[in-house]
Amino acid sequence: MKATRSPKSGKVELEVNAGSEPRVANALFNTLRKLPEVKFKKILATTDFSDFSMTGVRYAMALAKEVPAKLSLVAVVEPSVAFVGVEGVIIARSDTEMVELEKRRLARLAKELSCGIASISQFIRYGKPFREIVALAKEEEFDLIVLATHGRTGFKRALIGSTAERVVRHAPCPVLTVPARIAGQKSGAMWAAGLRNVLVPIDFSETSTKALPYVSELAKTLRAEVTLIHVMVPLPTAEFIYPTSAEIRPQIKRSAEDFLLRVQHESLNEAIPTETVVRSGFPYLEITKCAQRMQSDMIIMTSHGHTGFNRALLGSTADRVVRHSPCPVLVVRDKGNP
Repeated sequence: MKATRSPKSGKVELEVNAGSEPRVANALFNTLRKLPEVKFKKILATTDFSDFSMTGVRYAMALAKEVPAKLSLVAVVEPSVAFVGVEGVIIARSDTEMVELEKRRLARLAKELSCGIASISQFIRYGKPFREIVALAKEEEFDLIVLATHGRTGFKRALIGSTAERVVRHAPCPVLTVPARIAGQKSGAMWAAGLRNVLVPIDFSETSTKALPYVSELAKTLRAEVTLIHVMVPLPTAEFIYPTSAEIRPQIKRSAEDFLLRVQHESLNEAIPTETVVRSGFPYLEITKCAQRMQSDMIIMTSHGHTGFNRALLGSTADRVVRHSPCPVLVVRDKGNP
């Protein structure tokens, strides 16, 4: 599908590229038929013992009970900052002592949380948090990482980075981010056990379909409804900063909806209630607005896996959705991308 400007009215309209769409559709649906089934057997929740991080831990606990899956906790001790010229100054605790202290603290936490769930495994790592979390997930072959997000935006986030976003970008398995800023609205148990509406962005690329096996598994297990959303990106302005508004002609909207319904037919269990939404605008804005309006309990989407300078220039829809979402976001990284 493409955007064109009407020579008569001057308005931007969205159209179907009939020449290429059949080939795109065939490739997409061939991919859908080959997608494997998935199971969440091992879940890793991260904590630094703050109230903020416990939002993610509580959600992971509730989800592990519902799926069901084995739950593990990880805490990462960061190396102390070394200052030149003060090597002889005695600090309160050495890194070795901190590791032992956090190990005992994590064991106490696991024991407190283990009521109503099988024994919780614990891992203490030493190093940069995002690197250690990613490495542990790979070593232990976890099926899912769950962590809370601060939801920082703008210059502050750009300066200090985000452990959650880095884990999402590099993890060997899907990552579920839980926004701590809305922790007071629901408990983790209510979020996971009350998962009733799942929003799934589909841009008709093969990459975007990689999340569908996870949609199918969670919707089937938790008896949730699914909403498939497709966002059409209109033409940019002459300054190439913001896209102009666009009208979606009724027949084009129906075509996109039919496409989404076929995606549902090829990839989701027929017993899963599914509806479709077609919008025009910035993808991350339309996705988060739709989630807010529909009171979605979770967004499940694929990350295209851009890293480094390319990702910094282009931005990432998944990154932005994680940052602004009103609900937890499950991100499945396309392993075909670097």
